Amino acid sequence: MTDEPLPGMAPYIVRASRQLAAMWSKFGPGPAGETCKNCVALRGYRGYGGGRRTYYKCSVYGVSSSEATDWRLKWPACGYFEKQKEKSNG
Repeated sequence: MTDEPLPGMAPYIVRASRQLAAMWSKFGPGPAGETCKNCVALRGYRGYGGGRRTYYKCSVYGVSSSEATDWRLKWPACGYFEKQKEKSNG
């Protein structure tokens, strides 16, 4: 993979995240304004390494106990994006 941005992807994202660049390469860009935070594929795992931190992973990209598969909530969504259903209070 090169360090050239894909169409529509900000150059800083390629440098910061080869994972996200791979997802954009496979699925294309997601809906404008959406982030990984709102996708059904994003999973949070607590306590790797005995800590209290939540580590986010994309279940489509792959999940491991390595930081190589850590995901950022603020990353722009890829074309796989499916919005999470709203949680109801009832």
